[in-house]
Amino acid sequence: MQRVIESITTAPAWVRNDRGDVLAANEPGRALYLEMMTDGGTPPNSARFTFLSPRAREFFADWERAADDIVAVLRSTAGKNPYDQDLSDLLG
Repeated sequence: MQRVIESITTAPAWVRNDRGDVLAANEPGRALYLEMMTDGGTPPNSARFTFLSPRAREFFADWERAADDIVAVLRSTAGKNPYDQDLSDLLG
């Protein structure tokens, strides 16, 4: 997967799971989301960045919408697998 993403050189590309963990990214994708990629979480996580990083509100042009979208994805994920320990740990 990483090789395929790295072959995309003219556009940002990344793969996330349904918890928002960034599993793979190409160089433009890492550059676009540099704030999130360097926020200290391993793996980088869009939900953790959005709600816990003080830089997130400046990073997103429309933070409210970004937050609403992430909440919707996390709720859907919790509904599919309410016993997902990694999701519980993220939300806890």
